[in-house]
Amino acid sequence: MVFFGAGEHVYALDAATGTEVWRFAAGTGCRDAVTGAFPGLCSFGSERNQVESTPIVHDGIVYFGMDVNDVATGKGGFYAVDAAGGTMRWFWDPESGAVCRPNGPDEHGPGDELRRFDGYHSESELGLPDDFFETRSGCDHPRTRYGCGNIWSSPALDSARGLVYFGTSNCDTDTNPATPVPAPPMPPYDEALVALQLDGDPAWRWRPREIDNDDLAFGAVPNLFAIDVDGVATDVVGIGGKDGTYYVMDRDGVNERTGVAWDGPTPRDLPYWERNVVPGGAIGGIIATAAVDEEARRVLFSTAPGEDVINPQRPTVHALDMDSGAIVWQNLGAAGLSGDASYAPTSAVPGVMIVGSVITPHLRFFDTSTGSLVADHVVPAQETFSGVATGAAVIDGTVITGAGIGARSSGGSSPGDFAAYTPSAVVAFCVPGAPGCPMPEIIPLPGAIREGDEGTKLMRVPVALHSLGTQEVRVDYRTLPGRATTPADFVQTAGTLVIEPGTTGGFIEITVKGDVLDEALDDTFVLEFSNPKNALIGGFGPRMPLTIVDDDRRPRLDPRRASVVERDTGTTTIEVPIVLSTPSGRRVYADFTTIAGSANGTTDFVPTSGRITIPAGRTRGVARIAIRNDQIPEGSEFFFVSFRNPRNATLGGILGLAVADIDDDD
Repeated sequence: MVFFGAGEHVYALDAATGTEVWRFAAGTGCRDAVTGAFPGLCSFGSERNQVESTPIVHDGIVYFGMDVNDVATGKGGFYAVDAAGGTMRWFWDPESGAVCRPNGPDEHGPGDELRRFDGYHSESELGLPDDFFETRSGCDHPRTRYGCGNIWSSPALDSARGLVYFGTSNCDTDTNPATPVPAPPMPPYDEALVALQLDGDPAWRWRPREIDNDDLAFGAVPNLFAIDVDGVATDVVGIGGKDGTYYVMDRDGVNERTGVAWDGPTPRDLPYWERNVVPGGAIGGIIATAAVDEEARRVLFSTAPGEDVINPQRPTVHALDMDSGAIVWQNLGAAGLSGDASYAPTSAVPGVMIVGSVITPHLRFFDTSTGSLVADHVVPAQETFSGVATGAAVIDGTVITGAGIGARSSGGSSPGDFAAYTPSAVVAFCVPGAPGCPMPEIIPLPGAIREGDEGTKLMRVPVALHSLGTQEVRVDYRTLPGRATTPADFVQTAGTLVIEPGTTGGFIEITVKGDVLDEALDDTFVLEFSNPKNALIGGFGPRMPLTIVDDDRRPRLDPRRASVVERDTGTTTIEVPIVLSTPSGRRVYADFTTIAGSANGTTDFVPTSGRITIPAGRTRGVARIAIRNDQIPEGSEFFFVSFRNPRNATLGGILGLAVADIDDDD
């Protein structure tokens, strides 16, 4: 089954189907005890119970804490619930330390089957028998509504010792007479690291102060690990506080080095070590859970911003020596988003720690040895205020996390409301190339551009990733000639394209040169890719053809007048030109034939038909016609050359006619 908290409920779902198996209400259930109408007693001004801790399961029992959002309308508590059926086994009251135990099954019946309970509502409000508190063991504890006993912390369990550890919050027990009751000192289990036996009975508790004017509570999950104490491996429990300090104590509540005990005359000296890293405060310090790398001997965590989320208390990421508490490294000098604080638990795998964010949905990866930023990935979300306050889970090389931050208010228009209502994503990252995690593919896309008549243009060639990248992707490129050549048609280009994490591609720019040369085919050349980093080259391979589209108009063929002087005998050749308005990149053809004018084809010229060809790049062709020479005085004569059927050009002049003059010399 899958167990989780939402609102004031803890749910159990069938892991295979998602079907609800049971739910337990850490309160009245937000339903009227008689009618079942929603929301019952739950409102901003009344019942504020919430389960923000992650349940843990051991030996058939689900353990979790409840808080009342620090408002004086109730108090928190700690629960043990049957994993199979969802009924309460016991409830621990942080005000008194008492353990409420419902009646179990016996020969008289199944016993109490409680599916909703807290430490301050009345029997009728909880739907219990009128004598329930008096007749069940430990259930007649004080039911004070003063906002104390908040348990934000998820528990940590030591099965060998039979102890479960968690931190508790404060309820404004300070020297300010304007804050709610109780007056100092704090109730004994408030703002403390608490160890309970698995039947709910308190084993020991410890806290760093008896009066708190600054709301320096515990919200983090305790860490269980072993340190070297005078050459002996010693089991300890560590926990960070909102005072910006990480504390490490013996799991049994007695310092083996000094003999100081949790209930001795100097309990403040119980820790083996403690290390303060930032000033802390109501929304600062070590709010969320640290990670421990026992192989590297590191305690790793991030810290919350304090009162100014834009300019947080810095440094914000820390690594301590596990045995001594000495600072190994911090992200000193980091500013802006790279130095963002975090409300999120810190996760770690050997060599890498994973840290959330406050201002924008960034998930950051740090080298645990050096503190260098290995990667910074955006968790896809709406383009609004939304941090990453979720601890990342790492499973077989896949990192799963979520975005989202904020709290709803009674007014509904605060920045917290805005952030809380922002749609947020759950995202899985993986190491490209690992099993089940294919490398992103670089997909070169075709590029084309009209060349223009003069000057240069930029061809922007798109390059896409087939999936959203989580690492910086690089690929080298260069241009290769084809029909298009350099420097005539384009500028030789080479470089490296960089595709940033969280983006889906980029562009390569190539300078293309314009001309007015009409060409038979569009010019093509090749963009070649090589040396990809953090991706493979996909699509149609490493070579992508690019096209320079010829947009030049066909030139015009203009027939020109020609003349020749007639001789006395034989024949003379007249060359009748036809001229292109501009050079062409193609061969230009035109047919021609002679037409009689004052000169005729019997006595004056040889009737001729044929084809002229103007090679590519040239502008002139001629039609050659033989002139019949004679000694007859006849004055000058003329005939026509008719050009028709042009190819790769248009025909100019008047009907494509050229005049050929024969000047008589007799």
